[in-house]
Amino acid sequence: MIAQAAIRQNGKVHVGRSHGDIIFDMARGDSYDPVGAEHGFVTESGRFVDRREAYEVALKSGQIQDGLRFNRCLFSQDLGL
Repeated sequence: MIAQAAIRQNGKVHVGRSHGDIIFDMARGDSYDPVGAEHGFVTESGRFVDRREAYEVALKSGQIQDGLRFNRCLFSQDLGL
């Protein structure tokens, strides 16, 4: 199950309710680098997954319906976190 939105940058994973919230918090501290940031999610076990794997995890756990996105990539607004 997907627990939170996440951005991984320089080996550190930042989590939050949405990617926008995470970017805002990181930018406030001058630590957001859009070039080096990887947007994804963390699972209930704390594992970082990219948007494609997150789509599959959310689908299998019943958090979303299949066909939600044509590209099978998950976005934080898809979950209503």
